[in-house]
Amino acid sequence: MLEGCPNWLAFVEGIASKGTITLNGEENTYFDWWGGGLADAGGDPITFDVENKLVWAPHYYNTGVSPAWYLYASGTQNAEGAREDYVELDDDTLRNNVEKTMDKMFGYLVTSDPNTAMVMGEFAGLYGKDAHPMKTTKRTTDFTIE
Repeated sequence: MLEGCPNWLAFVEGIASKGTITLNGEENTYFDWWGGGLADAGGDPITFDVENKLVWAPHYYNTGVSPAWYLYASGTQNAEGAREDYVELDDDTLRNNVEKTMDKMFGYLVTSDPNTAMVMGEFAGLYGKDAHPMKTTKRTTDFTIE
């Protein structure tokens, strides 16, 4: 790629995958989204003959797209994928969970190689029409941006 177009950058998204993470003292399995799964990418790094050409571009979504368990204090997921009987997390715990899951899924990549950069390839979900009493969908997006 760089032989023909030396000014180009390589934007690399992840795959859909699953892993385990310990949050707030509890270990659970998580499923990241198509485009988010870069947890194993550090073990088999992408290299180019020219430095500073790799840009990681992972995906991360809020509860409006996928009601992941780590974005709630409790609740069950019904057959359609929606959360029922959910309890929302306080700001500090939600911020911690967003930060830790992003780091586990892909964030570690920029600290492990100073010749790479990262931009969010996608982050999405409802924002202005959040039906959660504590605005969990909006807060998840806000903490992702932070």
